[in-house]
Amino acid sequence: MGSPLSTWGPKEGRTEMTDFRPRARTRLLLVERLADETVVYDRETHKAYCLNAAATRIWEASDGRNTVAAIQAAEAASEPEILHGLQLLADADLLVDPPPPYPNRRRALGRLGRAVALPAVVSILVPEAASAQSCRPNGAGCTASNQCCSGCCKSNGSPSARNRCVTPGPGNQCI
Repeated sequence: MGSPLSTWGPKEGRTEMTDFRPRARTRLLLVERLADETVVYDRETHKAYCLNAAATRIWEASDGRNTVAAIQAAEAASEPEILHGLQLLADADLLVDPPPPYPNRRRALGRLGRAVALPAVVSILVPEAASAQSCRPNGAGCTASNQCCSGCCKSNGSPSARNRCVTPGPGNQCI
């Protein structure tokens, strides 16, 4: 008898999970492959994800032509492992279409051995551009104009006004 997932399908009006052809989303994504993982930054949502090696292989194999069964065979992985990876990728919006829901996901995953390297997709906090800035606001102390968000470090005037970030004057001159 096969896995409990492989029997679900046509009798309920859906295709077999093993026939699903996942397609990785590539639009508006920046991808950086590292030694054992891949970092994917979504320029639309400003979220980043770190995919472990198993999730990376599943994502790269999701070309719209490979079926779940083909990915499973290429990875020498169980159907629940591949389906788990696809669901994680879908949850991170890294697939064009999410996989169809499948029953008993927890029970199927619970049967996996403890030594199995399951696919993992981890969300990474990416600060908004304004939060990530490293320049100093107006009124902050400075020693050079490149330290100020305004691009202007006032270096003359009274001692209390000297060496402060200020808004540039007429003609963008730092006065």
